[in-house]
Amino acid sequence: MRQLCHWKCRNLLRLDCRADDVAGSLWDLAKASGVPTSLADLGLRRDDLGEAATRAAAEIRTNPRTFTAGDIEHLLLDAFDGNRPKPIL
Repeated sequence: MRQLCHWKCRNLLRLDCRADDVAGSLWDLAKASGVPTSLADLGLRRDDLGEAATRAAAEIRTNPRTFTAGDIEHLLLDAFDGNRPKPIL
């Protein structure tokens, strides 16, 4: 068991983290660690994403980009399916 833990830790340290892909790098770390990487794995239902997006859009006051509830819902759909976040271009 100790050997397996050592192997996992060494491999986690090899993850590439680029400044333009921090979210993707964190997703890679989560995947390599074996933790859930989708909102579905955490028990959220696809039917709840629209309401979650609407609530988030109403609550977020400061963000470097302009966005709509539809933008957030698209982000949540990707997260629900467990898709790796895309780098910011």
